Amino acid sequence: MSEGICCGCGKKFRRPSSAMRERSFCSVRCSSNNRPRTSVADMFRKYCVPSGIDSCWEWSGHCDTRGYGIVRADIVGSGRVKSCRAHRVAWWLYAGILIEHLDILHGCNNRKCVNPAHLYPGTHARNMQDLAEAGTQKGEHNPRARFTNEQVLTMRALCGSG
Repeated sequence: MSEGICCGCGKKFRRPSSAMRERSFCSVRCSSNNRPRTSVADMFRKYCVPSGIDSCWEWSGHCDTRGYGIVRADIVGSGRVKSCRAHRVAWWLYAGILIEHLDILHGCNNRKCVNPAHLYPGTHARNMQDLAEAGTQKGEHNPRARFTNEQVLTMRALCGSG
């Protein structure tokens, strides 16, 4: 074992002799607390390239199972990083505020779009109304659909005929 001084907290610590490289931090916590952080805006630009005010700006980073972009960021200023939907972060960067009880809705019905011109705050009820009007919630248009409308009709006919 050799001794070192932590670059994060300044305490002396012991490095195991089996370590392949010399560590500069006494713990994972000191290491992560002293890692250079990129701003939310810089990180956001890495995964989104604006392509004109009228077109959708597709999120190219990680997406959840429902097709929404995901960002790990501290958008509430608490110092805690958490997963947020990319379009909510886009709205926060644009407007500077997020209202807790309101959703950020897509006017373009594209879940990967992070163009602030296509986003607006609204209630969950309004979001469901928009989905129903756009017809993106039902049948084969649903991103989680496993069958086409034609396949469902065929299955129903076969079940009905016995």
